[in-house]
Amino acid sequence: SAEREQAEQGCRDSEDRFRSAFKTGDIGILVTDGDGKFIEANQAVCDLLGYGEDEILGQTTMDFTQPDDLETTIQRRNILLGGKTAAYGLEKRFVHKDGHVVWVISNVSPVLYADGTLRHIIVNVQDITPLKQAEQARQDSDERFRVAFEAGSVGMFLTDEMGCVI
Repeated sequence: SAEREQAEQGCRDSEDRFRSAFKTGDIGILVTDGDGKFIEANQAVCDLLGYGEDEILGQTTMDFTQPDDLETTIQRRNILLGGKTAAYGLEKRFVHKDGHVVWVISNVSPVLYADGTLRHIIVNVQDITPLKQAEQARQDSDERFRVAFEAGSVGMFLTDEMGCVI
């Protein structure tokens, strides 16, 4: 029937829009099966990690997580799988293929079947490495100023209300 064809076309159009956003978006997107293995990865996450999609598929987030962040990642995932939260966000580190650390905000959301059982998990990852580097540079600068001030190498001036040195 015409209504059925129209509905099917609407579904295909919706799928096409989703696929386009998935493939070309700036934010990394991973889709896992119920066991946490990646079954889809977009180009943004491949670029973020330095791996090809064929190297990512079948792996889990634990395979790319910086070792110091594994415990927190596992705890948060277990809370999600235990049904105690619908989704979560986590600031964490991944290890790029060449070995450098990539800071990300990872937003993790389950996709459930109608009966409430887990179908997939969607993981969105956004690179915040430049922000973390700027934050570290500011902290380093603050620390250098504090050390210099305590050593007496930073002069103090008194100024009047107009900002003139008195």
